[in-house]
Amino acid sequence: MNSRRNASAPRPTRFAWLPAFAYMALIFFMSSRHSLVESVPRHWRFRLIDKVGHLGEYGLLAALLRRPVRDSRLARALGAGAAVVLIASLYGASDELHQYFVPYRSCELGDWLSDTLGAAIAVALLGRLAPPASGA
Repeated sequence: MNSRRNASAPRPTRFAWLPAFAYMALIFFMSSRHSLVESVPRHWRFRLIDKVGHLGEYGLLAALLRRPVRDSRLARALGAGAAVVLIASLYGASDELHQYFVPYRSCELGDWLSDTLGAAIAVALLGRLAPPASGA
């Protein structure tokens, strides 16, 4: 019967972006709050913890972006890993710009660099552990 799906055919990716978009919305929401720093114990409030947090935050975003980006035109033009890092980096830049307008938050170049580095590290590590499956 023609209406049955071939088991080896690629699954539609219409919802593949959902986890990444949901996580991006969470990042935006958390960046809109000015009380984050007050909830961190005083002895943990130093720059290294902040940068490590950005590394992890955008490393996770890169991991969530791998699947939906792998078959995109951008991935075909730049390579899947570079496309993921570019998208995460641009989102990090937009997040820093957003924080400029949030009371008690700031826009910092170092945070954006940590965002980009976190995405790049995640792409490199995930590429070594499990290259994304081909969509073809």
